[in-house]
Amino acid sequence: MLDFNTLDLPTLFQELAHDGQIRRLYELAFAEDLGPTGIDGDVTAKAFVPATARAVADVVFRQVGVLAGLATAPIILDVFRADVDIHTLVNDGMPVSPGVSVARLSGSLRHILAVERTLLNTIGRLSGIATGTRLCVDAVAMSAIADLEHPPNPLPKSVTHPRTIVLDTRKTVPGHRALEKYAVRCGGGHMHRMGLYDAVLIKDNHIAGLRADLAAIGAPFDLTSAVKQAVRKARDAADTRGLRFIELEVDSLADLEAILAAGGCGVQIVLLDNMTPPSWPRPSPCVTHLACPSSSKPPAASPQTVSPSLPAAALTASRWGHSPTGPSHWTSASISPERGNRAAITPSPVHAARNSSPSAPWPDQHTH
Repeated sequence: MLDFNTLDLPTLFQELAHDGQIRRLYELAFAEDLGPTGIDGDVTAKAFVPATARAVADVVFRQVGVLAGLATAPIILDVFRADVDIHTLVNDGMPVSPGVSVARLSGSLRHILAVERTLLNTIGRLSGIATGTRLCVDAVAMSAIADLEHPPNPLPKSVTHPRTIVLDTRKTVPGHRALEKYAVRCGGGHMHRMGLYDAVLIKDNHIAGLRADLAAIGAPFDLTSAVKQAVRKARDAADTRGLRFIELEVDSLADLEAILAAGGCGVQIVLLDNMTPPSWPRPSPCVTHLACPSSSKPPAASPQTVSPSLPAAALTASRWGHSPTGPSHWTSASISPERGNRAAITPSPVHAARNSSPSAPWPDQHTH
């Protein structure tokens, strides 16, 4: 199965758009904005703008951020059948500053007016996600510096954590998942599973539902046995494309210890879900170092190293670790016993993203 995280951004977008879902999204946008009459359905433009008028407009950022979404422009223009050309000035994934023009539209003035809101909404939304992701990635990177015995002074402008990545979730707007996950990649994050079909993730609801079902008939529930059976069934049922991974969510240290004692039960990743500071364990062979957000305090009796000055939680365990949750920070963390890697998993860049609000000011270049 293709690993999206190994692709450069242009290739990634082509792969995500290949099945036509992104195009169908913009077909809906076309219908909702212009109705049954098509590109000439803008009654205001028809009444005010001559059909022969042509213009040039720049897409300009109003704030600092990371650009994402310009890759959708060719699809939008094609779906809208707009007599408009676009010249990209900044590539997706690049940092931008207020006043920077990231693209230039030229063509029919009526058609530019018809497509601009859909294009600006897309760029604003996805750039907000990319910018939020970049903040998370930077917070994790700073934890790598905090781990050093002698941190550099001054701090480097760009640094990545050697063994910890930021992953996205399925908490996306319905129909927009491919675009929002693309935006996470633009911000330096990594894509987790695309949907329910390409990876196994045994979550707390699966466990609670099975436990309740067995209790109703008086049968015992054993987590490790249930997980082993599920892993075996998933691997037997996987088609020729295979599975991206097999992952298990645990929300207690007891469950984590049970899985560890059973040798991992065949899972490749363990997800430590919603573990708040009071649940942090004392140092053990599993957890060797934790970092916490500035809004949280480590348990007084726990002697593990913390970095209370960090802006967000980060994983820094040598093999296993977790991060605390917060309303605008991490939701959970995953650990890979096979690779020795960790990942902070957060939906925050997506569902807490602030629109970057690009605009399309009009240079004085109108012709008829």
